[in-house]
Amino acid sequence: MVCSLCGSKKHNLRTCTLPGAAQHRSMHRELLKLKGAVPNAQAGRKPRRLGAPTTGRFQAQRSLRYSGSGRAKLRKAVANKKRAKTVGLTQTSDGQLQAVKDLRRDGFLPAKPLKCMTCRGPVGQMQLRAKGHVWVRCIDTDCRVARNVLSEASWLPDVSRQPWTPMQLQAALRLSTAGFGKQASTPYALARSLGTTYKPTSRFLEAVRSLEAAASEKLNARTMLDKAVEVDGTCLRTLRVSRWSKTYANSVQEWQAKHAHQASPDYFLLHLRALGATQRGTQKCVFVPAPLRLVPAGSVPPPESCEDVLCTRLLKRIRSQDRVEGLGLRNIGLQ
Repeated sequence: MVCSLCGSKKHNLRTCTLPGAAQHRSMHRELLKLKGAVPNAQAGRKPRRLGAPTTGRFQAQRSLRYSGSGRAKLRKAVANKKRAKTVGLTQTSDGQLQAVKDLRRDGFLPAKPLKCMTCRGPVGQMQLRAKGHVWVRCIDTDCRVARNVLSEASWLPDVSRQPWTPMQLQAALRLSTAGFGKQASTPYALARSLGTTYKPTSRFLEAVRSLEAAASEKLNARTMLDKAVEVDGTCLRTLRVSRWSKTYANSVQEWQAKHAHQASPDYFLLHLRALGATQRGTQKCVFVPAPLRLVPAGSVPPPESCEDVLCTRLLKRIRSQDRVEGLGLRNIGLQ
């Protein structure tokens, strides 16, 4: 920045205070006007802003809305909107009774009605009560205790806190298992489909997933593989473990014993791994948890080894020893 009039490097022509500088600037503007030059090179490039100036008003509103207490209020409002009860499926009296029969046929309810929980006597026919609930009553005149039919399902968490009708329970089972192998159903989406609220739906999904987990463990325990089998491993989750951890104290001591001349890091990484074996050409597979192994912070996950496979006794689930591939396990014998 050099003044074209006095040659100073501290200012330019527009701020020059030399005597006659103002007259020089006015003559320069007149000369530019006679030549037809644009007085301001930026004139006409940026359109004028319409409306009154906001002076950061919208920015202040956004900061209040998306940060601090405003963010908590917004998240609460969104959660309440998700949990709002919607119009559910159409329910009829005949549909409720038929739903009970279907649930008993599919094994979600006992095939035969249970006895009275008070006098252990027989119960009568199903009765439809208010809001579509189906009840049974003891036929003993001295007892006459009634209970909800869904109380026969021992896998449900709590029928008194599960205000569902048989049709809603049947629809929930169909919707929660319709996308098998795809994205799992969420309590919000299932509640909107049934016209109910979040809490009973979340308790139902927890019960269904516990049943699925038990069935998967049972199937995994009795599955045997044959012929060409491929073994591989994967990491499911990574945890940070402090060197002062009491839960994983044995693993930390084992690492320190192997690395006696190396300083212990502030924390370790614990990769929760799973090993799987699959029979080629089929959908049969077996999964077992891999042994826990700590690595220092910043290290890569530990590779799967033959020692890990032999430690889990995964090869005992294979009938044939001819071809076991993956992880360098070709032609390895069962030990």
